[in-house]
Amino acid sequence: MNIPKTSLILILGLLLNGACNPYTPTKQANSLIVAAMSDVVQPLRATPTPISSPSQSDVSSPIDLSVTPTESEVVQSDEDEHDINPESSFPLAPDTQFDPGNGGSEEVESSGAFLLHSKATIETVNQFYQSALSRQGWQLRYIDANYRGGVTQYWKQDMLYMSVDFAYDNTGLAIQDQWHLVEIEYVQMLPENLPLPDRAEFVDATDTTWEVYIPQGMKAVTEYYQQKAVALKWKPGSVLGMTEAICVDDCVNQPAPAYPLGVTPMPTATLDPRQPQTLFYIMTDGNEISLEFHPHQDSTILNITLTLKNVESAGLPKELPIYPGATGMVIAPGMVRFTVPSDLKTTVQFYIHALTAAGWIPSAGYSLDTPQLYFQEWAKGEQSLRLNISSPESSSQLSTVSIQCLLCTAP
Repeated sequence: MNIPKTSLILILGLLLNGACNPYTPTKQANSLIVAAMSDVVQPLRATPTPISSPSQSDVSSPIDLSVTPTESEVVQSDEDEHDINPESSFPLAPDTQFDPGNGGSEEVESSGAFLLHSKATIETVNQFYQSALSRQGWQLRYIDANYRGGVTQYWKQDMLYMSVDFAYDNTGLAIQDQWHLVEIEYVQMLPENLPLPDRAEFVDATDTTWEVYIPQGMKAVTEYYQQKAVALKWKPGSVLGMTEAICVDDCVNQPAPAYPLGVTPMPTATLDPRQPQTLFYIMTDGNEISLEFHPHQDSTILNITLTLKNVESAGLPKELPIYPGATGMVIAPGMVRFTVPSDLKTTVQFYIHALTAAGWIPSAGYSLDTPQLYFQEWAKGEQSLRLNISSPESSSQLSTVSIQCLLCTAP
């Protein structure tokens, strides 16, 4: 089977990161993600024109899909790893050159940026890159006018997303390219009970935040989540307030840009008068979810932020106790940090007893015990974690506890 190089990179990255993941969540992805990993299913092709908004009846819950790559699908050469960076194959428009300050790195990265300068007109480079990048296999998602007399093109290739911004600066026409890889392991960290409308497309993802592009009007998408929240028994939280309208570089208050002599800028972007909307919910597991809806033409950009409120959701072991009276708790995937009303010695004895009773043993790794700091790695079977307890002073009745999973299984 002929596997695309980018797909191989994504699959190998998923396998390699598995050893570092604090837990293995249920795999949830949409057809676009599966398409990036398969030579059978193909993604929907984006077009330069805005996508018309389907009726609300077209909105449906996502399908839970799991992809298990075979051994032959994860074979790749070292040369392929460096093909992730678009800079290495980025075409040069006429009278255009790379900024000498771009530098360059041989390391494989998941995001980056580079700058070009051109003596051509914006109209010329705009048309050139629409044609040249399409020939390289990039799909044009849409084009937005910017607030500096130019336009910004938005592209995708499998799970790589790239913006190419054409605007004037003090040197003339500048072409700013920004790109990032949407990593599947982060997409799969989306809570398994969080619904997605049909044809939702992940544009960016971290372990607790996701950006999703939905070819639906904002009203339909907002009502979809309001209905789903009731069905899922989520409790409405306090409204975070209206988000400011989308506007690059404070377009309302900044002075009009200056253009080189003889340059005629392209039409300036018109600020969308529709206001973004935010919904905030407390989920049944106690975790909090923020949904920010931003209108974009006939579609919606949805920013999802998950705030963890219990250690099990973070992938930490069930038997790991939280010290009684703990305050200032911060939970993230694979770690928890909080302050306890106890001196360092008492806190250390509490955790040594609790971990030992649960079958954990001090590992042969790092170990440090001073009057103001306890630092020790613990192991249980194939699992391992790092316990760090500190106190500002040896006589202090407050201690800070930090517990990090080095390798933990799902609770």
